[in-house]
Amino acid sequence: MNDFENDFHGPGFLSPKRRKSKLGPTPTIIVGDCGSSGELDSLVEDIRTCWERKVGQLTLEFREVNEMSSNSALLAYELLRQKSPGTTIITNAMSPILGPGVIVWLAGDQRFIRSTGWLYFRKSRKPRRTSRPPWFDDEGESWKVRETDDSPDFGAVFHDQVVQIIDRYLPINEFANKLIVPSVLAEWGLVDRDQWRSEPISPCKPPATPGENY
Repeated sequence: MNDFENDFHGPGFLSPKRRKSKLGPTPTIIVGDCGSSGELDSLVEDIRTCWERKVGQLTLEFREVNEMSSNSALLAYELLRQKSPGTTIITNAMSPILGPGVIVWLAGDQRFIRSTGWLYFRKSRKPRRTSRPPWFDDEGESWKVRETDDSPDFGAVFHDQVVQIIDRYLPINEFANKLIVPSVLAEWGLVDRDQWRSEPISPCKPPATPGENY
């Protein structure tokens, strides 16, 4: 397989690791967690390239359960908002989205979600640790200095910004810490209402052990 084939997997498809390849008129970007600087850089470059090429339509697919950090989600959301007039962004939640990545999905002009999919986000970030971590070898109290010093909790700042954006689409007080199913999203006009009209709307419990980034 040559370099072109490695980077280009069919008409309009952008690999997460793509750097320089020809773009189709309707490219698709696979959105991951952006847990590494390389993955985040790749997403940023892919979106920028699409805007430079003035594509008429861009599709973002969440193929795996997404647990993106607040900072990565805010960056992606900002870049998507820089699209040219007339460009359509399609976001497709093929798997559940947990936490800040929800705003990337919300940035779409047309949104799709798997019939058994859902969204989940917290209203507030988990507080700083108040007990010694079991993996912390030092028997002293130095961990408290790290966790309770006077420096700002920048993670909380980013999380609050994410919450403010989500609140433009869904009322935080009503939907935070709950599983948001397709029928509820349809009721709020975030996905096609007719597609999910027959699905029952019921309150859902959050995951038993949600992760740290939500």
